Amino acid sequence: MKEILHLTNKALLTGRSRGKWANGGIWDAAQGLNPFLENDAYRGIVALGSTPTDKTGSVVVDIPVAYTKNEQGSTYNLYILGLSGHFYSVNVAETVTDLRSGTPINAPANGMAIFKPRAASDSTLLYARESRIGTWDLSGTYATGWNDTAYNPGTTTPHRPFHRLFDREYYGNKNYIGMFSDDGTATIVHTPQALSLEGQETVTALGDDGRYLVAGVSRAILDSYNGLNSVRLVFWDGNKPSWDWEIVIPNETSIRGIKREGDVLHVMGKRGAYMNRPGFVGGSNS
Repeated sequence: MKEILHLTNKALLTGRSRGKWANGGIWDAAQGLNPFLENDAYRGIVALGSTPTDKTGSVVVDIPVAYTKNEQGSTYNLYILGLSGHFYSVNVAETVTDLRSGTPINAPANGMAIFKPRAASDSTLLYARESRIGTWDLSGTYATGWNDTAYNPGTTTPHRPFHRLFDREYYGNKNYIGMFSDDGTATIVHTPQALSLEGQETVTALGDDGRYLVAGVSRAILDSYNGLNSVRLVFWDGNKPSWDWEIVIPNETSIRGIKREGDVLHVMGKRGAYMNRPGFVGGSNS
């Protein structure tokens, strides 16, 4: 795994370039993003455009930690889970509604997904909590249909990233990788410990390289991102009882995001950004 970028806070805050041929800043171009906003109301965030429009108003009252999209048929909604347990929907008219304003979800974690078995008539929205995974029936029965304790992962952690690969939905389950799958019936199959990792490790990010599930795994000192070390990427085909191979990332504390662009795997850590190209294999699971 090759580190392609290492930025300190000082480097990020030294300014921006005025053009492709001008010196004096690190930002030459960031298509679709403007990390430096002129309006003090948006200081410290990365947003679309130089003058973003606040769509949240007084509805969003906590910090978003997870989201998922429902794009089935003529339905297009964005769902967002907040750090204090508020659950928001955003429709195509950009109207934001807090669906759990009166009954916030207790101890939410950073994972959400929508899953529909082939034989099921309706989809189920899954939302992570620190010690449970809740569900919401998307058959159109709002405000009913909620179950905050539907699935028991068997662990407690604030890190529950979700990732869809082929016909399965995987999620981080502390020192395990859990999954939701389809066995041909209308019922979702839950396997909370589909893959076992080392006992002191925590899965902090999930992605894929087009064939294998890729998990960012850290040995935990504390639950916060800043208290994780001994970082590796684990590659797993989803079927074997052990992972296929690993790549150790030295001098890193945690992986916060994994994204595939074409055949290149991009990995965002706390200390740097990394990429992995096809044909490179490092480490082993022995």
